[in-house]
Amino acid sequence: MKPLSLAHLTIADATPSELALAAAGAGFGAVGLRITGFTPEGVGPDLVGRRDRIRNLRGILSDGGLSITSICTYRLVPERAVADYTAVFEACREIGAQTVLITCFINDKERAFDMIAALAMLAQDYGLRLGLEFLKTSALRSLDAAEALRRDVGASNIGHIIDALHLCRCGHEPSDLAKLMSGSVYGVQICDASLVAPSRDLAAAEVRNRLYPGEGELPLFDLLECAGPDAWLEIEAPKAEHAGLPIASRADLAFESGRRLMEAYGMREVRRRA
Repeated sequence: MKPLSLAHLTIADATPSELALAAAGAGFGAVGLRITGFTPEGVGPDLVGRRDRIRNLRGILSDGGLSITSICTYRLVPERAVADYTAVFEACREIGAQTVLITCFINDKERAFDMIAALAMLAQDYGLRLGLEFLKTSALRSLDAAEALRRDVGASNIGHIIDALHLCRCGHEPSDLAKLMSGSVYGVQICDASLVAPSRDLAAAEVRNRLYPGEGELPLFDLLECAGPDAWLEIEAPKAEHAGLPIASRADLAFESGRRLMEAYGMREVRRRA
C-alpha cells in the first residue's frame, strides 16, 4: 500500500509536533504541516525563525519515519509581496519540506500571474515546489483555471494538489485529470462527502466537517486511478463530531479510514485484472 499522509486540516487544532507524533503513532508515513497562518504573518503555528521548534519537529519526524507532503496553506492575496515569503521558505527548507501548497485569492489575472511567477522563482532558490489548489471560493475556481495559470507561468516547480472535495464541488470528474501534464499532480487530498453540496455554509463545511473515505459518495476509486503513480495520498477529513476527541484518536480514525479505502481499491484492481 502506498504510504498515507495525515493532513493538518484533519486535526487543525494540533501543533505541528503534536500532529507529527499522532501521525507516526497511527501508522501514517507522512504528514502535511502548517507552520504559520494562511499568510506569512497570520495567526497560527509559529515556526518561522524558531530554530529550537524546528529542531524539535525534525527530531519527531525522523524518529517517526515521517516525510512531509506539503506545508499548507498559503492564500495569495493582493496585500502580500513575494518578499514576505522569504522567511517562510527558509523555514520550509530547514524543516525538510519540498512542496508548499498555495491557493490564489488575487482576482486580477495579470497580477496573479506576476505573483505566482515571482513566487516560483523564489521557491526554486530554496529547493521548493508550489502546489496549486483550486476551490470554488478562490480566484482559481476550476482545474482548467489552475492548469492554465500553471502552463502560462511555465515554471518547472509548479504543479497541482487535488482535493477530492473541491474537485467534485467545482464540477469535475476524476477523468479530467487526464488533461494535465504527466507528473504535474503532486498530491491528492482524500475525504468523502455527499455528491450534493450543502445549501449554505459551504466554506465552513469544507473546512470543518467532511467525511472519512468510504462514508460518502465521492468517486474516490476513480480519483486514485487517475491521479498518477507519483502523487502522494493524504487524508484531509476533519469531522465536526470528532472535534472533541484526543488528537491521537482522531489520527487513528483517519488512518483506519484510509487503510480501508486503499485495501478496497487494491481488491478492486485485482478483480479487474483477473
